[in-house]
Amino acid sequence: MNKLIFIIFFSLISMFVFSQKIDGIGKFKIDKTTPSIIDNIKKETGLDCDITNVMEFYGKETNDTVLQEILLNCKNTKLYYISHYKLENINLNNVYLMFYNDELIEFRCDKNKDLDILFTRKHGRPYIQQKIYQNIVLNTLKYDEHITKYVWRYNSITVLSYESRQVFDGITREAGSYFIIFNKTYKKIIKDCDIFRDELENKMEDI
Repeated sequence: MNKLIFIIFFSLISMFVFSQKIDGIGKFKIDKTTPSIIDNIKKETGLDCDITNVMEFYGKETNDTVLQEILLNCKNTKLYYISHYKLENINLNNVYLMFYNDELIEFRCDKNKDLDILFTRKHGRPYIQQKIYQNIVLNTLKYDEHITKYVWRYNSITVLSYESRQVFDGITREAGSYFIIFNKTYKKIIKDCDIFRDELENKMEDI
């Protein structure tokens, strides 16, 4: 019922908005923001903003030739993690910022309905994708998976609000949800160099 009300809200609000240029959210601008913003966030919040990338995550030495190529391609990427941050009066959790050649190419955080509403107000109704995968078997479990994607696009910038729910014998649980803004030009780099690239493979397909 809540999801139905939310989708109806999307339809109604899109009648009163004018789509604006999409370049990110708040101070996080795709293709413009540089890693220098991290020092400002540290001073502002007192938080440690951890840095990681696939080279640090998997180690620089590996005998896997495919992974060796990925590590080589990712040498110019940096991925910062911020546990929580308040932006546009919205509380964001698990924020990841990926930079390539010192420019922001991906912003990601936990899915947040306030973000969905903010982007609908600013950019109009999203393109909605819904899929149901039935009778998935995992070990002794059998379940259906319901996937919903809200997608906004502007030139090379794509915004994806993703939610997956699994239904076991009438019981529903959240399987994963993310909010991502990225430059589609660097889609392959993001999928290769993000430490969550296996998860992003499915979430970013068809967009």
